[in-house]
Amino acid sequence: MDNSTIGGQELRDKISAGMKVYDDKSFIERFGIFMGKAQLLEFGLKKILASLPGFSLEEKKLERLTLGMTRVELQKLGLRSDYDDLLKSFTAQRNTMAHEFLANYAITQQLMQGAGLIRTFDRELVHACIVLEQLIILFDFINGAGDVTAWLEPKAP
Repeated sequence: MDNSTIGGQELRDKISAGMKVYDDKSFIERFGIFMGKAQLLEFGLKKILASLPGFSLEEKKLERLTLGMTRVELQKLGLRSDYDDLLKSFTAQRNTMAHEFLANYAITQQLMQGAGLIRTFDRELVHACIVLEQLIILFDFINGAGDVTAWLEPKAP
């Protein structure tokens, strides 16, 4: 295995392994696990932000940053574009999941009296979980470089 890159089958295998935590859980339990993991990713990204060269927010302001605000601050400091693109997409998805998804699910279940539409919500949750797993795996991979500048866009030679 090449320790300087990750992708292809290796990434798919790691995503699959990360998804096992959702096995045999109810829909609400899987949603809770997803939101908890998203929160942990947010905390990890704030820690990265605080350690990057040029970071200047005071701790109280850092604590109040949302995932989206954290991403923007990371981007200002030169966050590598491959991670930023995936994180930007996920942030919008996570916001929907956090603010609308569960309410829409509850309303739909009540109107439909628990019938059929669960699959639509289930697919959306599974997709969000897969993207989150990918972000976590890439977070660990980039962090594994042992150099905070690995989070920054590489400079052209």
